[in-house]
Amino acid sequence: WTKEIIEKNNKILSTQFPNLDDAMEFLRKNHLYQKTPEGEICERSYGVLVRIGNLWKFVPYARFFENEILKLEFAFENMIDQLKIFASNEEEKAYIEYFEKLKLAFCEKDEDRVIKTWQEAEFAWMKVKSPLQVGHPLEYYEDNYTHAVALEWDIRIEDENDFDVLKFGNEIKESFEHVYKNIGLEDCELEKEVLSNIEKTQLYICTPMIFYGAELKGLFSAQVVPNDEFVSSKAGKKIFAFINFVYENAKTKPFMKISSEVFDKEFLDFGRNILFYQEKIWKR
Repeated sequence: WTKEIIEKNNKILSTQFPNLDDAMEFLRKNHLYQKTPEGEICERSYGVLVRIGNLWKFVPYARFFENEILKLEFAFENMIDQLKIFASNEEEKAYIEYFEKLKLAFCEKDEDRVIKTWQEAEFAWMKVKSPLQVGHPLEYYEDNYTHAVALEWDIRIEDENDFDVLKFGNEIKESFEHVYKNIGLEDCELEKEVLSNIEKTQLYICTPMIFYGAELKGLFSAQVVPNDEFVSSKAGKKIFAFINFVYENAKTKPFMKISSEVFDKEFLDFGRNILFYQEKIWKR
């Protein structure tokens, strides 16, 4: 993925089009993108640009990485068969539906159906509300041109913590209602939409368990997904906060000389005291 999209195609496009806007215009003019079920240009893609002479084509992952996808399909089928033996409640069956949809998304070869199948996978993913969460390919921050979704994934598990998610959600609603009334806004549809979005939001305070694509991964600080706003408008968002992971990493960072040159010692000592000796305050 990195070799073809980042090191090869992005390099060619950056050389051919020094201006990003010109490159994007070229891609649009030559229909080198994937479309939503509504026929609009999707802001991301699950495919690879292929150049044959002076002509470019856009090929779905299932066609470009055909051998790898065949192995993936077999692995999915084997896993799903095993999970079906053990699934005994709706929470566990949600995993099966999700993995079945995810398999179809990876294996979709019809250019016009790629985005739709990934949307269906993410709708199924939003139904998985267990402490063990799968982070399938979601982000496209590396590819500046076709916004190809990176082939990176992980499993994250909820941390033990005393954070009351339900209470937090209610406090957010109360805060919104307070602001809504104080500014004298009278828009029932807006109020209803905001409260609905808060209600649909899922919050997970978790830690990375295993991950693939380590060189591509972010720093596991926070993530708000899915990025598909059509899915989010109907199913909401999942918010992942890696509080303990970030906290432990912060404690292992060395004290840098540049920090003492930029900030006063009193300020640095104050922050370090909270970091090392007042964990609860730091995590707020």
